[in-house]
Amino acid sequence: MRFLSSFLYVLFGVVFSTWLLNFLFEADLSWVILLVPMLLLVLFITAIGIAHLWMLASEKMMKSSGQLLSTRQMLWISLQCWAVLVMGVAIFVTFRWMWALLSDSIRGVVPWLEVFFYISTSLLTVAALLSILLGQNLHEIRLINAQNENQLLKAQLNPHFLYNTLNNIDALIWLDQDNASQAMGNLSNLMRYFTYSAKQERVTLAEEETHLSQLVALQRLRMQQKEALIWNPQIENPKAEIAPLLMMPLVENCFKHCGNLNEPDAVRISVSEKDGILFFHSDNNLPAEKKQATAGRHGLGLTALRRRLALLYPERHGLETRTTENGRYEVNMQIKL
Repeated sequence: MRFLSSFLYVLFGVVFSTWLLNFLFEADLSWVILLVPMLLLVLFITAIGIAHLWMLASEKMMKSSGQLLSTRQMLWISLQCWAVLVMGVAIFVTFRWMWALLSDSIRGVVPWLEVFFYISTSLLTVAALLSILLGQNLHEIRLINAQNENQLLKAQLNPHFLYNTLNNIDALIWLDQDNASQAMGNLSNLMRYFTYSAKQERVTLAEEETHLSQLVALQRLRMQQKEALIWNPQIENPKAEIAPLLMMPLVENCFKHCGNLNEPDAVRISVSEKDGILFFHSDNNLPAEKKQATAGRHGLGLTALRRRLALLYPERHGLETRTTENGRYEVNMQIKL
């Protein structure tokens, strides 16, 4: 119903403004004073219809990202569209007036010029409208994406992760200096990646997998049994690109919410890519009090991740979480790169 009403606004505006223009050229001065405000009003109604059609086309993405346009933003977009329509009509009127001043002999030499100009003016007006709407869309995406990346970085660079890792490295210094040095290198590389990768729009899967492995290696320091962790990366095309830090919160959550890190298969993580599609799977055991938790309850990390996926890979991703019957928390994510 909203789409139909918006479409009728646009259709009414186009038809009525065309009729007003034709009448304007044939009317005397007394009518012009009345027709011009009417034309401006009709063009504004048309602009509102165009803005609402664009909003309806983008509504699914906006709802997924949790960012709906306010009335003030919609009014500003409508005013921009109205300004473009007024400029297009002004150019059209100016050319029509100048064309009428030419003699019949001159107009007969280039009869196609009038049609060419009208088509060009229409196309330029449509292009300007699309530029405004797509530019607004791109601005919203970049703004929300930057906010989500900042939230994700804050979630990743938490003091608990650093505290646990540094304590584990401190203990390793007395037991195994080589492993302690390697762990310190992993931590340094990981912190550098957290800091700088968020500024990039895309990284290769090889880079992302390398740093996921470093994160897993640091988390493994907390485990007493080797069998407690299964980490299985299988990347077919390491040069394929992906938005950075998408899988980091999923990997971190496996360890953060694991009930017992010292039992076999406490955490299982697999990352694979085939034919341009990324598959992520993880599952971990849960504390006894959380085994009845529903998959719909999740923290800020998963909320931010869902918003990023909706912006970066609209209609090309899937993310499902659930608690299995045997009391494990499972995550499945799929992205068409």
